[in-house]
Amino acid sequence: MRYLISESRIHNFIYEYLEKNYHPDYGWMSHDYYKNWVKRWGNSDFYINDNVAYVYVGPDRDLDILNEKESLIVWEKTSHELTKRFGDLWKPVMAKWFEDHTGLEVKHLDAL
Repeated sequence: MRYLISESRIHNFIYEYLEKNYHPDYGWMSHDYYKNWVKRWGNSDFYINDNVAYVYVGPDRDLDILNEKESLIVWEKTSHELTKRFGDLWKPVMAKWFEDHTGLEVKHLDAL
């Protein structure tokens, strides 16, 4: 038997999965907090179980390893687990999920 699942249902499932499993250790702060932090420091790290899971690089940050600005960099352990579960379908969903929680625009998502 073959089932067809709409793209929106898949995206909702991935979004809920991120909600349950990739919430930062100390919760989410206000959108203004993240905007001010990134403006001052250039980037923001997000920890899960005391390990960096993903990092946001702001528009004013200049890193040699990254040419894009306003990027969400997903570290290898996190990106590998998500790719194993969802293929590449998780990437646009994670960008939206991150934007919803932080108010920071994600122009690029880089999975290491």
